[in-house]
Amino acid sequence: MKWIDKLKDILGKGEDNSQQLTSRDKRTIYDDADCAGLLAANINEIATLDAIVTDQVRRYLTNQEDFDKQFVLIKQNGIVGIAYHPDSEDSIEVCRAYLYQLKNRHTAVGYVQKLALHQVKGETEILSYYLKPSMRLQNSVPAEQLYGNVTLEIKLVKDKITHLKVATTYYSDANYKEVRRWQEWYSVIFLNEQFDL
Repeated sequence: MKWIDKLKDILGKGEDNSQQLTSRDKRTIYDDADCAGLLAANINEIATLDAIVTDQVRRYLTNQEDFDKQFVLIKQNGIVGIAYHPDSEDSIEVCRAYLYQLKNRHTAVGYVQKLALHQVKGETEILSYYLKPSMRLQNSVPAEQLYGNVTLEIKLVKDKITHLKVATTYYSDANYKEVRRWQEWYSVIFLNEQFDL
């Protein structure tokens, strides 16, 4: 059974929603209850993907210019992130489990999940998480924003993954402390380095 068919079955509780999913836009909660199992079942593939991403992050942080064409490193006003355009052999299960792993890395450093969405618009599908710093870190003004708000996303077109993206957006007004250095975010999340929070 294809992954999309499993998702349709979960969302429709066994009903045939295939017409509904392709005939109009749909926005529902992204249920990642199976991702812990996907992590365990695909541990070698996820470790390989993580090593590839980690290598690109290291190259970026050490100002090396020879990036893999599958990666786009994002650094523009208010946004920092990385996008990966996977090969066709990268499965949706591996990418979903990797995104789940990245979500867990963020929660380990003080983030909370605010939203998990599954959006379908025509033949385009987006699975995403939205995380914010925990309220316990925001108990004063200016408030702690860590590395900013985090979006984790997988985009599929015609059931093929077009990208896996991890990005932060941060505030620059007086209500928030200055965002932590973007190099630190890459190091903590992708290189598993420790920093005092």
